[in-house]
Amino acid sequence: MPLARIRFGRARKRNLDEAEDAVYGYLYTLRHNGQVQEFFLSSTGGRFQACAEVLRHDSLERRYSPSSIAEELKRLVTVFGRRPEVSLLDAAPAKRTFDWRRARSLYLYPYTFDRRSPVYTPELEEPVPLYLLPLKPEERRMIISWSELYRAHDQIWLDSGPLEIGAWRELADPRSKLAKNGRKICARIEKATGKPIEALFG
Repeated sequence: MPLARIRFGRARKRNLDEAEDAVYGYLYTLRHNGQVQEFFLSSTGGRFQACAEVLRHDSLERRYSPSSIAEELKRLVTVFGRRPEVSLLDAAPAKRTFDWRRARSLYLYPYTFDRRSPVYTPELEEPVPLYLLPLKPEERRMIISWSELYRAHDQIWLDSGPLEIGAWRELADPRSKLAKNGRKICARIEKATGKPIEALFG
């Protein structure tokens, strides 16, 4: 997975709390849109930068950003006096990507140890970035929240602690709240994309 460096610069008024809030607001908006996965923020001498996992080399292009990103960018400019600078740390050439619109169908499954998009195509065992799907920002955020909850249950089950049985029921029982919400997400994705989608859980 490519790694991107996002440089924000030095906060204008040296208000580090305000600067940190603005940076986190921007990063979490990208995260909720599926444009970045895990990220790590650091600051030295009032200068902020982040390293973030991205699904593709073009994940942070402005054309994929929701309107809420414009608000966060405006806030960053107020605090730092400029827009963030983005550079890729991955020297590998960009891979040729499969256009999800050519897929016959999709499937939804959040792999426990993979924080990427939980939407896949049978033609290619690679996740489809959520920002490419014609979904509303709140729908993307809902999918990410649900997949994180699913992975949390799966992790509890794998750790074999005292909550193992309850976690397994949520994962395996098609009548569980987790499974029902997953099928609702499938219905939304199918309506938005026009592609049949299968839920590989519950």
